Amino acid sequence: AHLPSLPRLRYLDLSTNRLGSFAPAEWSAPQLASLNLSANMLSEFDVSSLALPKLVRLNLSNNRLTTLIGVRKLGALIELDASCNQLTAAGLESLVLLTELRALELAENRIVDCNVLAGVISRLPKLASLCVLDNDANLDHDYRMSMLQNVSIETLDYTTVRPFVREQMMKAHGAE
Repeated sequence: AHLPSLPRLRYLDLSTNRLGSFAPAEWSAPQLASLNLSANMLSEFDVSSLALPKLVRLNLSNNRLTTLIGVRKLGALIELDASCNQLTAAGLESLVLLTELRALELAENRIVDCNVLAGVISRLPKLASLCVLDNDANLDHDYRMSMLQNVSIETLDYTTVRPFVREQMMKAHGAE
């Protein structure tokens, strides 16, 4: 689909439009800060060919995505909501390129492999809030400890991580 050049567009809400994909080859929205594509039927999302240098907030929740490779060039992204999709741990690898990411919602997906997930999470230096509720990965015995290896996480699954608890978990994990 062809989208017009929108040089002053800052917020775009395309939620609940029954879109099957969002992968424009050419589109200019250099000021776009927030993009909401929630509650569509997206099985494809790829903006890697676009220049979106100011996009800091992206909502892809309630779609049918299996991978997040399409976000790999969104280096300014601070908040990403990809909850309620069909994502697996392997589909999250491109997140490691989002070094500014501070809030990540991954609840209600198909993330099973806690170790792969932890490998991705550990490489997000500014991540302060993470939610992985209702995935099989958070049933893993070492789930909380694995996620808290990233010392920047302050909130895990909507629960504040207290320094004392983190210290006790680190000690217990080291003793095993």
